[in-house]
Amino acid sequence: MFRLLVLVCLLCAIPLASCAVEPTATIPPPTLPPTITPEPARPIPTRPPTATPAPEAPTLWLEQNLDSTLRATIQEIAAAQNLTIVSDPAEAALRITLVESADPLLVTEEVYVVADRFATLRNGVKFGDVQQVWEGKPTDTIKELIVTNDTATALTPLLGAPSDLVRIVAPEALTESVWQTPHSLAILPFDQLNPRLSAQPLDGQNILDRKLDLKNYSLVVRVYLEGTAERAPAFYNALHDRLAATNRDPNRMTSLVMTGVTAMGRFTAQAIDDSGDPAFPARVVAPILSQADITHVSNEIPFVDDCPPNLVHDSIRLCSKSANIKTFQVLGVDIVGLTGNHAGDFGYDNYLKTLDLYKANGMKYYAGGRNEEEARQPLVIEHNGNKLAFLGANSFGPQSYWATKDKPGTNGYDAEKMKQAIAQARTQADLVFVEYQADEVYAYTPDSTNVQIFRRTLNDGADVVTGVQNHHPASIEFAKNGAREILYGLGNFSFDQMYDDEVRQGLIPRHLIYNGKLLQTELLTTMLDKYAQPRWATPQERENILRGVFGASGFKLE
Repeated sequence: MFRLLVLVCLLCAIPLASCAVEPTATIPPPTLPPTITPEPARPIPTRPPTATPAPEAPTLWLEQNLDSTLRATIQEIAAAQNLTIVSDPAEAALRITLVESADPLLVTEEVYVVADRFATLRNGVKFGDVQQVWEGKPTDTIKELIVTNDTATALTPLLGAPSDLVRIVAPEALTESVWQTPHSLAILPFDQLNPRLSAQPLDGQNILDRKLDLKNYSLVVRVYLEGTAERAPAFYNALHDRLAATNRDPNRMTSLVMTGVTAMGRFTAQAIDDSGDPAFPARVVAPILSQADITHVSNEIPFVDDCPPNLVHDSIRLCSKSANIKTFQVLGVDIVGLTGNHAGDFGYDNYLKTLDLYKANGMKYYAGGRNEEEARQPLVIEHNGNKLAFLGANSFGPQSYWATKDKPGTNGYDAEKMKQAIAQARTQADLVFVEYQADEVYAYTPDSTNVQIFRRTLNDGADVVTGVQNHHPASIEFAKNGAREILYGLGNFSFDQMYDDEVRQGLIPRHLIYNGKLLQTELLTTMLDKYAQPRWATPQERENILRGVFGASGFKLE
């Protein structure tokens, strides 16, 4: 047993010896590739900077023939826009020019007027004659043109360089120079007209007509802006904010026509009845008078439904049939002056019914009313931004027809109360018009009482004082500054006096108000026909009327 065990042990030892573990070999660490040391960074070559075009120079060129006021305003606007004014138009980013290019921006336009003095028989001029005198060749009726330096400068591109027959005067001397120089005419901007001048139609184009198309009018200077698209809009907007688009804006114009005695009673009433047309008195003159923005009548008598014609010339109790209000409708009457001395001929009830009739027909009234307070109130009308106040009074009487605290009637004249009323109206309006039923004078020359009342009223602040009492046209005078005026009598408009030519004559002043200023007074002239119907005077009749009026006014005609 023992031997067997030894043998087993020996047999087991052999494989154990052969299984002895040999020492472990050492594995060398992996060999890393050599480290590459970077070279110092080389500077990256850069391109030289590309030259950026400099912004367009903010430069402006101005046409040399701009008037001084316009030039100064544009220069002020340019300075605010940081624009530099240059002398060479080729170097300018923006240009103010008088020449219309392919794509201009209209900055403003200046409308110019040829004007005579107020006391003239002239009724229009030809552009060709004006051009001829400008160039140094007088005509039979125009020997000299009188302008300011600004006007001469502005019109040079249009008319050429002025000749020796173009006299340059200071602005304040222009009007008086025309009055003192026979056969002379002024040329001036439209908005610088004044009542002592008479704007003349040019080739038949009446610049005072609000509907006139300036495309057919020769004396217009237009100012344009040219320039780069980037700069022009900003500068144009700045110009637009400061400059008026035109010096003749139709939307700032108001025309007012005023008429003389209207009393559609007696033989006038009979003529209306015979015609079968209650608007018979209006038919000839209405196409012109109805076109005014404000049409006025002075109606001296009440409307009475069953008023019969009283065919007695010396009858002083007058009325008109209510149906004859159609005359006023056709005339386009807007306002009615109630100073007449026949207002109460048919009692208080008919007077009040007459007021109601005006109201029902959209006609406003003044200088009369339901009581003294209403009769003294100014009538204020605003049109196209122009505010006009209308007042009136009766100094002739009868005082029994004057309104009182509790009785209707006309506004009785009181100098102090009128002064206060004018002052009140002045706070509400640009212009104050006062009319009077004063002493009736059958002559071109007013009596001393009327002169005293009318002049006092002008001195108290009225702009226009008008006598509606006269059955005969009368003289005209101006305040020292020439901006305010008196018309002492307009004569008959529609009344039955036909016994001589002078009581048939009528004046219709057509006032033009612009931007709150009385710019012009045109004198339309009429003759009464058929005891009722005014018609336009013929050229000879017109000359007779104007010679009588101007002569009594102390105005010398050429």
